Amino acid sequence: MTGVRVVLAAAVLLLAGHGLLRLATRRWPLRAYGPAAGVGLCWFAGIVAVGFVVTLVGVLGGDVTPLPIVAPVLAVLALAGVLPAPARLRPPFDPMPDPRDTGVGDAISAAVGLATAAWIALLSVRIPTHSNDEYAIWMLRARALTGLGRLDPAIFADHSVGYQHQEYPLFLPALVTWFDRWAGRPSDAAAHLAIAVTVGALLAVAGAVLTRLAGAVAAVVALLLVVSLPTVLSVQSLLLVADLTVFGFAFCLSLVLALWLTRPATTGPAWAAAAAVLAAGAIGTKAEGLAFAGIALLAALALARGRRLPVLLAGAAAGVVSLPWLAYTRAHHLSSWVANGDTLSAEHVRMVLPWAGTVLRGMAERWPGGSGWGLVVLVALVPATVLAVRAGQTRLVVFVVAVVVLDAAVLLAQYVVTASGPPSDPLAARLLADQLRVTVYRVALVPAALLAVAVPAFAGIALRHRATPARHAAEQGLEPATTP
Repeated sequence: MTGVRVVLAAAVLLLAGHGLLRLATRRWPLRAYGPAAGVGLCWFAGIVAVGFVVTLVGVLGGDVTPLPIVAPVLAVLALAGVLPAPARLRPPFDPMPDPRDTGVGDAISAAVGLATAAWIALLSVRIPTHSNDEYAIWMLRARALTGLGRLDPAIFADHSVGYQHQEYPLFLPALVTWFDRWAGRPSDAAAHLAIAVTVGALLAVAGAVLTRLAGAVAAVVALLLVVSLPTVLSVQSLLLVADLTVFGFAFCLSLVLALWLTRPATTGPAWAAAAAVLAAGAIGTKAEGLAFAGIALLAALALARGRRLPVLLAGAAAGVVSLPWLAYTRAHHLSSWVANGDTLSAEHVRMVLPWAGTVLRGMAERWPGGSGWGLVVLVALVPATVLAVRAGQTRLVVFVVAVVVLDAAVLLAQYVVTASGPPSDPLAARLLADQLRVTVYRVALVPAALLAVAVPAFAGIALRHRATPARHAAEQGLEPATTP
């Protein structure tokens, strides 16, 4: 019976996400995004829905367990997603890509996502919480919500207890609590299932978006590159931590915005709503998600010639979703461990700035997949970039490069300002070396994956442009080429 209840919890979450996207876009998600991306985005939207409702109810002092508030709200969303819309509220016709172009890529993306989710679930379902970050950051807070049913200030806001990262947002703990309560007890197995489905959703969405961006062949190669990053199918995917979840939201957000920039003729308002959901999820999952989402949105805003309003609205919607937790952290003086008065003081910055070279070398050595892999990707990226620029995709190239460089720069700055002392301090040197060793391969996944998929994506776009220049021009919103 526990398994049945967990499956029902996942179904309600998926349908609530479907309803959220349906309300936001007035379109059927599976038609607006295609089946693979549609199901994946519904899952991401469900995480955002339960995370936002739990956070809002908790901040207001209410009961965060499914009853009496959270489950009925999600049920209303789910119901709204299946009821037909009145004729006057139906949207205008959306331009849709030819299914003959996307069907194969969507099918392969869905298959890769399903297989990966099943594999991670099979390996992780019997693994109990055991690592430091699992129980000290994420499961402590999730199980406090499960057991107490509220945001107890003694756990979530008391500075004296020394709990790690009390300022981290609640979307992942809320997701775990949702499954715990449906299972009838704290269930690591149910939480592992939720993480596995999230990884599967990330691959399905990424593959489907890349299919629309660069074609099915490029999408398949890109998915293989993402899956080959050691962190994605390593022990990290078997832990109840937020790294892969925030990676899924932020990586898919960057891809959706790249599609938005390069395919104006085939990306309607539904994709802007998807960007809003993904940005909200990245911000609500982990501190780094705010930087990843903000950089991607700002880069798209700068490059979205004539289409800035939807990007601006997506960012605004994501910001509104983050307001309850922001209000809670401000009310309880929970400052960021990275950006605060101590780490950003002029005296501290001058003291730790000499660490920049060491951090840069450490990040290169521990880059996801290894420094050798990163070098191979950079070498392959040069001709692929030339091809993409010649195909008229300069904005896409600038967007990808900007997001990768700025993401890496923010991570570098984070390591530098959080150093505990100058380079002459042996204890500070040891602590920084340990931090680089155990975190770079996890937190740098977004720029590493974007670099990896850029190679087949740029090459695929160039090949499509060369094979069908008229159609390629039409997809970009340009006048189609004419035959003399």
